[in-house]
Formats: sequence, C-alpha cells, structure tokens
Amino acid sequence: MEPVPNMKKEDEDYVPDMDQASADEENDDEDESAMEQEEMEGDEDEEDDDGESDVPGDYIEEEMLVFADFEKYLATEELIDPNVRVKVIGIETENPIVQINNDLYKGSYDFAIGTNVFLEEDPEGKAAIDPLYSPNPEKLYKYSGQSSKVLKMKRIFVTPKTEPASTDVKVKPEPTDELEEPDEIENVTSKEKERYIVRQNYEEALNLHLPEGVYPPRHIDLEHNCEAIVRRTLTTLNMAESDMEDDPNGGDFKPVII
Repeated sequence: MEPVPNMKKEDEDYVPDMDQASADEENDDEDESAMEQEEMEGDEDEEDDDGESDVPGDYIEEEMLVFADFEKYLATEELIDPNVRVKVIGIETENPIVQINNDLYKGSYDFAIGTNVFLEEDPEGKAAIDPLYSPNPEKLYKYSGQSSKVLKMKRIFVTPKTEPASTDVKVKPEPTDELEEPDEIENVTSKEKERYIVRQNYEEALNLHLPEGVYPPRHIDLEHNCEAIVRRTLTTLNMAESDMEDDPNGGDFKPVII
C-alpha cells in the first residue's frame, strides 16, 4: 500500500497571498481618503480666517448677556406691557444709560456672586408628575442663558447745564411781529411799581386776620410799626351833578384820590 500524503496539515498552514494584498490596499485607500478630508477641512478653515480678516472691526457684532438689576426703581408691570419702549445707550462703556418709556436709568457694573441663570417659559414642556398625588404646575420653564455680568441701575434726572454768567455778554431782545407802543410800556411799569407800594403799617396788616368783633391784643408804636414807608392814599368828596332831574339833594358826592 502506498502512503497517503498529509494534505490536512498543508491546508491549515497555507495562507493565500491575495487576501493580504487586498487588505493592504484597503488600508492605503482609507489613509488617503482621511488625508484628503483633512486637507479639505484645512482649506475651509483658511478661507474662513481670510474672510474674517477682511471684515473691519466696526462691523463685527458681539452678543453679550447682562443682568440689569433695577431693584425698587422699576415696577414689574412696566416690563410686562407689550408696548414698553426700551433704549440702551453705551452698553460697552462703564456707565450705560437705559431709557424705559420716559424714565432714564444709569448703570454701573458690579461683581456677581455666582452665575445668574435666565429661564424662559416652555410652552411644549410637560411635567412628569402624577396629578393624582400633586397638581401639575401651570407653567414650565427651560434654560435660556447665563451671565456673570451685573449692571446696577439707578434712576437719574435730566438737569440743565449751568453756564457761568458773564457781564460782558449782551442779550438781544427777541424779535416780535408787533412793536410795543411806549404808552403800553409805561402802563406796565407803573403797574409793576404799584405792586410794591406799602399801603398799611405792620399793626394794620396783623389786624386784618382778627375775627369780627375782636379788638387787637396789643398796640405797636410808630417807631416799630413801619409807618415811615407807608404811603397813604388821600381821598376827598366832591360834589357831582346828579343825573336825576328832580333831585332834592342837588347832586352826589364822589371820592377823588389826591
């Protein structure tokens, strides 16, 4: 009998060369595709950097979230109003100005204790609470943003700027359509002067406030009664003709200021 060759052992030790070559080719293709993708991403980053460098700095917008603390100076109802008018001036300065409707507020930045978290209403949110044991809340909120900048606001009022008065500056009268007559000017000045003429002394002025039928409690002598500056108006009674035909008195007496 002829010996049978050991074919089983040869089959186990045999490794085809084609499988190894195909695996090497696949690895090379993956490396090349990865390198091409990295090069494309690098080109896109360079294009983005070039595009940003061409944009001037004045046109670059920066979004900043600030917590404005109005304390007790602003009511909550004013901000709830949908027609509220808000205007911010100089947010990048040390003391920004905020105008809400017709009120002005001046702010100053302060250090925040921790981080201020902002929430907004979530209309699509649902509470995972069993309503059998506890009622579900009417409104749910979700995270909106956070900020470490605090702006302390205080109410300010607009005051006119005071300029030093100079004697050399002559103020021109404002032009008017109608020229004032000299007689009218004299009448105005005479009326202004009459306002400051003293007609009663000190004692008489005090007695004006006495109730009816009550005598003055004291008498002030002439030296302390300001009698020297009082200007009395003297009147006399003159006979005037009567308008009546058969008047037995013959006329009326009328006072005339001297």
